[in-house]
Amino acid sequence: MPELFGIRLGAVVVTGFILATMFWHLDNSPKGVQERLGFFAFAMSTTFYTCAEAIPVFLQERYIFMRETAYNAYRRSSYVLAQSIISFPALILLSLSFAAITFSASHMSCRLHGGSRHLGLFPPLQRIFHISRQNPTALDMVPLHFSSQVPYEGILQNEFADPNKCFVRGVQLFDKTPLGNFPMSMKLNLLKSMSGVLGFNVTSSTCVTTGSDILTRQGITDISKWNCLWILVAWGFFFRILFYFTLLLGSKNRRR
Repeated sequence: MPELFGIRLGAVVVTGFILATMFWHLDNSPKGVQERLGFFAFAMSTTFYTCAEAIPVFLQERYIFMRETAYNAYRRSSYVLAQSIISFPALILLSLSFAAITFSASHMSCRLHGGSRHLGLFPPLQRIFHISRQNPTALDMVPLHFSSQVPYEGILQNEFADPNKCFVRGVQLFDKTPLGNFPMSMKLNLLKSMSGVLGFNVTSSTCVTTGSDILTRQGITDISKWNCLWILVAWGFFFRILFYFTLLLGSKNRRR
């Protein structure tokens, strides 16, 4: 259905441009981390509603399907396989369109290689000043963990898994805290005092929190980025198989 695909593509493009302007050129700072998390929440919502096109398509094809399968024109498995093959290129095009508009504009990571390792830089400071979610997101409240949280975890790992990427340096420790409005000179004096207490030198350029540390605080340590991908692929096959059995058990028409 070209009309339906055109509407979906238009919705993705418009949503992508809106998000690109809202999250334009995010920097590697505590504020940038929070904005990235917000962007990914919006991106996941966009992905979910663009995948719901099969429902209106099947509703329009329902009577044709029931009539033709009643006369044994084709098997239900053939219908499910054909639907899967037809819908896959459209999803790829929609995903690439959304990524092309948003990721470069927002300065998101596009890495497709490498793993994550936790450096554990300055753990005492990380316990004092940390970037963490104070409130659970909507994705955390969904019971079907692997169908909702896995894409979110995978994209966060792609963004933050680089151990050489630093998101909190020196005086940025005080951002989002009551000390954040203090003068810079006072913040530097506080860093000197903390250096004496902690036993190592912390300057304004010292990296305190890497992307790996952020993943740990988000609780994303159990599943690797590529395992998230394979789980999503498995869910896709599972729902197609479930769709087949629904058609098999739900349509009772038979040629007599």
